[in-house]
Amino acid sequence: MSALSENQKQELLERFSRYLDGLDQVPEPEKEIDHYRLFTELAGLRNEVRLESRQLKTALDQFRSALDLAQSQHRLLTDRLQERQDESAEHHAGEVDKELLLDLLDLWDRLDAAVRHLERRPKGWRSRVFSGTNDLLDALHEGLTMLGDRLTAILASRDTRPISCLGQPFDPRTMRAVEVSRRPDLQDGVVCREIRAGFMLGEQPLRHADVCVNRTEGET
Repeated sequence: MSALSENQKQELLERFSRYLDGLDQVPEPEKEIDHYRLFTELAGLRNEVRLESRQLKTALDQFRSALDLAQSQHRLLTDRLQERQDESAEHHAGEVDKELLLDLLDLWDRLDAAVRHLERRPKGWRSRVFSGTNDLLDALHEGLTMLGDRLTAILASRDTRPISCLGQPFDPRTMRAVEVSRRPDLQDGVVCREIRAGFMLGEQPLRHADVCVNRTEGET
């Protein structure tokens, strides 16, 4: 092998020097994933999912019990009402009907509260995570709504209907003010929230509606 010329030696030295210079420019490794933070977030999400699952399971069990109770009470009260109507004398019929209708209103309140609670259940990503449970709750909501509609129809057949009060002026003949609100966007004396529904029996109040009444500043 022939000896390297001076030019070749110089070229090799320059190439080696450039190589050494390049070692100082090696890019920094990518930032490592914060495994502790990731684990903490996943643990928090897991706990939240577990809590949500327990809450939904509890709600489902409660509503199943409520549905069973509502169905049994509905059958019992309807049968009692029919039996009393068949056998009651005229001078007792009014009081008997009123007593049983008030029992039906108590059942109506329970059904209405259960339906409203189901309508306020979590939405968004929770609905996707608990899709199976939500299917059951949707079916339960539909069943309770149908039962409530049936009960409303039974009440209507006895000339018993809900009192329309939301947004209406307070009427002491059919309403009872149990709360006061101060909303500048509403007129004084207007019902801004219905706390418990009221019902009319014919032209007379069977049960007064419990309402929240708006009062303007300075009014008591």
